[in-house]
Amino acid sequence: MRTTLDLARMELQKMFYSPIAWLVLILFAVQSSIFYIGSISDYIRFIEVGNTYTAITSKLFAGPLGLFRRLQPLVFLYFPLITMGLMSKEFGSGSIKLLYSSPISNAQIVLGKYLAVLVFSLCLIGILFIESIFGFIAIKDFDFPVVLTGLMGLFLLFATYSAIGLFMSSLTSYQIVAAIASFATFFALDKVGDVWQTIDFVRDITYWLSISNRANTFVRGLICSEDLLYFILVSGLFIVFAIFRLKGIREKSAKYISFMKYAGAFLVVVIIGYITTIPSLMKYYDSSSTKFNTLTENSQEVITKLKGKIKITTYVNLFHNRTCFWALPKQRKEDEERYEQYRRFYPNIDMEWKYYYAVPVEEFVADLFHKNNKGKTEEEVLKKYVNSFNMDLDKVKPASFYKNEIDLESELNRLVRKIETEDGRVAHLRLFNDMQILPSEAQKTAAFKSLIEDLPLVAFVNGHGERSIKNVGTRGYNSISIDKPFRWSLINNGFDIAECDLSKPVDSKINIMVIADVRASFSKEELKNLDDYIDRGGNLIIAADHKRQENMNPLVERFGVKFQPGQIVEYNRGYGMDLITSNMTEKGKDLAYQFDEYIFQNEKCITMPGAIAIAYGETPEFNYTPVLLSDSIINIPNISDSEQLATLKKDYANIEKEEDPITVAMRKINTNYEAPLGSSFEESDEKIPYKGSWNELKTTDFVDDIAMYNPKQGELGGPLTTALALTRKVGDKEQRIMILGDADCLSNGEITPTRKGINAANFSFVTGLFYWLTYEESPIDVRRPHTPDDNMLLKKDDLGIYKILYRIVFPAILIACILLIWLRRKGR
Repeated sequence: MRTTLDLARMELQKMFYSPIAWLVLILFAVQSSIFYIGSISDYIRFIEVGNTYTAITSKLFAGPLGLFRRLQPLVFLYFPLITMGLMSKEFGSGSIKLLYSSPISNAQIVLGKYLAVLVFSLCLIGILFIESIFGFIAIKDFDFPVVLTGLMGLFLLFATYSAIGLFMSSLTSYQIVAAIASFATFFALDKVGDVWQTIDFVRDITYWLSISNRANTFVRGLICSEDLLYFILVSGLFIVFAIFRLKGIREKSAKYISFMKYAGAFLVVVIIGYITTIPSLMKYYDSSSTKFNTLTENSQEVITKLKGKIKITTYVNLFHNRTCFWALPKQRKEDEERYEQYRRFYPNIDMEWKYYYAVPVEEFVADLFHKNNKGKTEEEVLKKYVNSFNMDLDKVKPASFYKNEIDLESELNRLVRKIETEDGRVAHLRLFNDMQILPSEAQKTAAFKSLIEDLPLVAFVNGHGERSIKNVGTRGYNSISIDKPFRWSLINNGFDIAECDLSKPVDSKINIMVIADVRASFSKEELKNLDDYIDRGGNLIIAADHKRQENMNPLVERFGVKFQPGQIVEYNRGYGMDLITSNMTEKGKDLAYQFDEYIFQNEKCITMPGAIAIAYGETPEFNYTPVLLSDSIINIPNISDSEQLATLKKDYANIEKEEDPITVAMRKINTNYEAPLGSSFEESDEKIPYKGSWNELKTTDFVDDIAMYNPKQGELGGPLTTALALTRKVGDKEQRIMILGDADCLSNGEITPTRKGINAANFSFVTGLFYWLTYEESPIDVRRPHTPDDNMLLKKDDLGIYKILYRIVFPAILIACILLIWLRRKGR
């Protein structure tokens, strides 16, 4: 051991007597400080102008533009310069003969030189650690454990590069050749994970050998046994190779014996490496303060209840160009990693991929498919796709081949995963038509949850012209219920969906019933079946709409509730007065976290076109909570002023005739498009003069006419209740009922579209509503604790001294060191 340390000390002296080591340190210090101080400066500047951020530490170091992520490609270039002379200089100068003639073993020579490079690597890590201290000064509640874990990962990466460079240096007496060989090996290990990924036999081997992104696991704040052992095994492999190389020079042996040694060492590392990838043997430690690399507690609770083997079969349609690219053969390992968090807690999960072809069901995707393959037969198209994706034609089947396993047409011939248990329970997991595309933890956990328990069954009542879950138009309820490509539809978030009519007793399996916009009166028998459902404690949504009061009042009168005649109107410049923007109440926000965090705190509203007011007299049987209210009357115009009336008609009526087709088209393409001057959506610096709502009884035309508040005609001034929650104790559970004065607020047309000037959150209202009705069970709550590092402690003016310190003073100290050493050597 002492001999190894002495060799390391001598190698360090030679290394730091050379200008190359100092040059690398100086360049590394300058580049890292430029990246780091620049990023911190950006965050300070953005926060000072009013932006908010969370997890600043992680973003600053581990984000796509984070310090640690940006430095890795640079180190890729530096280490060949540091390691190229470790052994090749000894060979070139002949000093290797002195080492051979001394009582020093091959292992001591190699380990001594390797230890010297590790010390140099620690110097690089020390520079980053010093810079990290500035993060502790600049960032509120700096997440130091994440940074320390990232530094650990970078050190392991540097150690691996050092071992590779040492071996390459032992192969030649030319330093430049050694540097090029090291760079080539680094590049090969970085890219080997992309090689032969379509071949099942070698996929796991080449993917495991890849060094690409290995350190990023640590950089994110997660220590994984597989990645830790990877760095140790690969470093050890090249150290052993270097020892074999020196021994081969000193002791001549047959080439096949040398080959067997190298191959044997490689084979041992590959076998051990494969063992480290077995999910049941892998260990993890999440160093982040909020454990954002780990499943949330609710997801963990679901996963720990699984039993037996779980099989995930992914069906990939090659003809669906929006989804197939996420699970092609060359992406399989990457796709597999998307479920790594779940396999961490439940290793007994197997994954399989099956490929098929079928014309997509979705019209816009099918049109593109036919356009791109016009004039070709299905077989010709298949051969083109298979050739493009470098696949085996025999492994791609027609969709009908899997008809006994899954109904792919009902899944719109998209990529879909079937998750099944040994006892035959099945769940489906899908991709979505949004920017994120892949399912998040909420959807994944919901799918696994359906394997261990019966999901809440939501039944939509039909038979009287109610809103239908099959209707994909603006008034339908398809989006919130069974729209499979929509991420937040109930079917994708832990609910079963059904339709029912009240001509027969309600199925005991139904947990939530939805009655929306009834167009024909219920019979006495139907009302009795509804009452029986209510009496047993079933949860309920009743959503009315204007002109439906007569049909829907019998449904709510037993609660002491009545839908008022007429409809609510309010002032919304640029939109009709029948568009109501209801606001969340103080008491209503406490029903669900979505109501509070996403609506109330952000001062968002719920858009309700054609809403009607809800009147109620509280009864001892129920507890009543107003959830949504329309605007209070603050300022309204004088009904007798004709000049005001003309202005009102210009601002609040006749809006549809003023927006030109170009503006409409541009807004569909770009939601940030500004309408040209003179359009109905033109912003005005003038403060909107009127605010208030009332129950309008006279006006029904809100395009060419304007409503005026007239209390003498019995019109009620706002605020008016548009959503009312009722609760009571039934047996051992609390019954929950939501009565809405508008059925459109849950419709396809109001869930996702945006209106300029109106900050709506209907989507959050729907998810919060069903979360409340399922007793906080679904959708799965995957919120994480708020990250405390959400602000900067320094101001922009404070950065000057730190910029000088890190960008000038610190590099200057390193330059002074090299000059001092150079002068001392010259003096000797």
